[in-house]
Amino acid sequence: MLTTSDLVEFHSIYAPNVDYSDRIKMGHIADGKRVLRQWGRALQGLTKHPCSFSDASFDEDAYCQTYGEMRLFQMFHITLKLALLYTFEEYQAAMEAAQRAEEIIRTDFTGTIWDEIRTFYHALTLSALYAKATADECEETETRLDVLHARLRKWAENSPNNFQAQHLLVAAEIARVHGKDGKRLPLRGGDRDGYAPPASKGTRVGQRALRQVPTRPGATSLGCRFYGRSREVYALWGAAAKVRALQQKYTALFDEPGSETARTAHAGAGGTMSLAVTEIGTSTFDVVTAMKAAQALAGEMDLEKLLERLMRIAIENAGAERGSLILEHGGEASVHARVRWRE
Repeated sequence: MLTTSDLVEFHSIYAPNVDYSDRIKMGHIADGKRVLRQWGRALQGLTKHPCSFSDASFDEDAYCQTYGEMRLFQMFHITLKLALLYTFEEYQAAMEAAQRAEEIIRTDFTGTIWDEIRTFYHALTLSALYAKATADECEETETRLDVLHARLRKWAENSPNNFQAQHLLVAAEIARVHGKDGKRLPLRGGDRDGYAPPASKGTRVGQRALRQVPTRPGATSLGCRFYGRSREVYALWGAAAKVRALQQKYTALFDEPGSETARTAHAGAGGTMSLAVTEIGTSTFDVVTAMKAAQALAGEMDLEKLLERLMRIAIENAGAERGSLILEHGGEASVHARVRWRE
């Protein structure tokens, strides 16, 4: 959850771990792992709803009923649920999840990575709800934010490569709710130093860009720029459900529904690649797939490996388990490559 820079790759690497636990008859361990897998699938838009873990292979309600008295498995579920609810801006539900996660973790799991994840998303959720809080609630929120921020700062000081990004984002959010200039915070310096774990960076940069989307009249151009940056980051991460949510929420930033916009897909440390994406209303063009293809083209020099990566992207986009590349030569078609999703 904290280290993957590509949700598709995360799934392909993580799925065998779930299968292994099943094979050795440790079904409860496999179920715990499945919750983490479903978090990734929800972000990809592969579950029944972006804030649901349920799909054809996993029943969230059944999981909660089965493990309702087992705090370890409750912690897995509620902490990941908190992350998902915050990502999709369901802030009130996220707050309820944060309070439940805090109760569980405080008793048995303080100091674990799940404690850090809960602290991070709890602070972000409090910041998101601050604008609508009453005077008394604002005072209480500020106190809670100070406590959560202090914990993140301590973790960041001891392990900056793992926790500096989360600490800096919460610091920036606290500055925002107090009306301070976020540019005075060392967030950009932290970016240059490369502190952010990739997956955390997907949420961090995306949400940070969204916070800067102007809502005042006449700010459409600036809003499009921040919106585009946020959508780009989520697309490169593979969070298709979040990309769709952004497209629906910020449609008004464009002059008209049929307008065409250009997006730039960053190809990583090796350079950048410009990728034109035409939007026509609710276009069927999959921007996430295009972004991933751009990444593959920019980052892979071996033709055979590049072909395999592109085929896996196509298979994922089609929702298939296997695919074949058929080329025509001299009027005859022949299969040049075959790829299975789980290979």
